Amino acid sequence: MERALDAYVIKGVTHNVPLLREVMTHPRFVKGDISTKFLPEEYPNGFLGHDVTKDAASRDQLLAVAAVVQAVRAARAAEFTNYSTATPAAEEQTYVLTVAPARKKRAGEATTGEVTRTVKVRRNAADQYEVALDAEAHPNTYVPVAMHWTPETPVIKTALNNDPTSFVTQYVDPQPLGFRLQHRGTVFKVEARTPAQHDAQKFMLAKPEPDASTQLLAPMPGSVVSVAVKAGDVVAEGAALVVVER
Repeated sequence: MERALDAYVIKGVTHNVPLLREVMTHPRFVKGDISTKFLPEEYPNGFLGHDVTKDAASRDQLLAVAAVVQAVRAARAAEFTNYSTATPAAEEQTYVLTVAPARKKRAGEATTGEVTRTVKVRRNAADQYEVALDAEAHPNTYVPVAMHWTPETPVIKTALNNDPTSFVTQYVDPQPLGFRLQHRGTVFKVEARTPAQHDAQKFMLAKPEPDASTQLLAPMPGSVVSVAVKAGDVVAEGAALVVVER
């Protein structure tokens, strides 16, 4: 079931695969110690997605996949002679990967689940990828990565450390500085930079997001047809407030 959820591709609509995938591996669910209060007891603040900062094995899987995906995309880009930023693919490449959940951080949330790690990717004598998952602390410790992926297609099958059992990750879409991956049901934004680009990043100040906590933003332009609440009402998250007609 875990593998089926990982490989099930859904696009265009909101779904609950991230929650289902997390529940499948929850210790209480595995033991059968569940009840109708399971969700409010285990996720009192709502389900925020898979947290790789609390699962080293899952974090390493995501970093390994992200590193090889970036190397494959870079090698593919280098084949286009009219691609202005294309450079010949080096035998060994170093990237600074920043991986974080693609969702927006909630107000008052303590952590974003972000991981930044310097990795090195190379091909061995058998033309297979190897990744140093922590190139700063352990620059010569490489993990064999066997990956089956056609660039830009959704399903990625990967095995680490010559493990005969592979796991499935999804390639969601390209991004300006990387791409998005769906790992264990949760979508992560991956930014891949060279060390020089990473060092220069401190000079690229992020544009502050406007505080919209006191605003109700319409998803489209239109006319207000009706208002379902009045001043002073207590409303729950997700409750209908206004009907807008285009």
